[in-house]
Amino acid sequence: MWRAPLQVRVARVQPMLSRLRSSKPARSSKPARSSKPAPVADEYGRLTPVEHVLHRPGMYVGSPSARSELMWVYERASERMVQREVRYVPALYKIFDEILVNALDNRQRDKKTTRLDVTIDGSSGELCVRNNGRGIPVRKHLDETDTWVPELVMGHMYTGSNFTDTEDKTVGGRHGLGAKVANIFSKRFEIETLDTKAQTLYRQEWRDNMSIRGEPEVAICRRPDWGGRG
Repeated sequence: MWRAPLQVRVARVQPMLSRLRSSKPARSSKPARSSKPAPVADEYGRLTPVEHVLHRPGMYVGSPSARSELMWVYERASERMVQREVRYVPALYKIFDEILVNALDNRQRDKKTTRLDVTIDGSSGELCVRNNGRGIPVRKHLDETDTWVPELVMGHMYTGSNFTDTEDKTVGGRHGLGAKVANIFSKRFEIETLDTKAQTLYRQEWRDNMSIRGEPEVAICRRPDWGGRG
């Protein structure tokens, strides 16, 4: 059994997308409104960043409605890639992609990252991605009062480590959204990361579209099963 320095578990994503599909206002049975202009206060408004993601998912993850498309997929029986028509939900696909890219980025930063596991539970809708390697630094951020770095990059919009444009980047996420989008569209979102340098284990959970924040659990971990990092 290996311990993954970075493990992200996304649970029950599909029900949240289903809610988005049905979130369009129903047509009213009331008589049509008069041509009198609506008050300015009713015409303009402001959304929080999280509310905007939920209200306009197409801007961030694509359509929450299923579609059919010809794609290359892996056929397990023949152990090769084949082209076939696939019916899928673009938004759900993008949410999975954001978490996967997050794990692959770690390979770019740490060449000792040698393993990446993906587990999908079709019955519960739970998705788990984990990788070995260095993990997210487990320490308080200098500019964010009393906020741990793992919480900052997984639970706060427009945060990350890929904002330096003067460096050549081959990583995927560069806009400060990434895993947070998956968090926002999840019924439950859980992160576990092991800072191998500080020998510190970090766990945290969010629920209901990132609206309920669990308290971080931080513990010293000196066990040797660090995914090949010894």
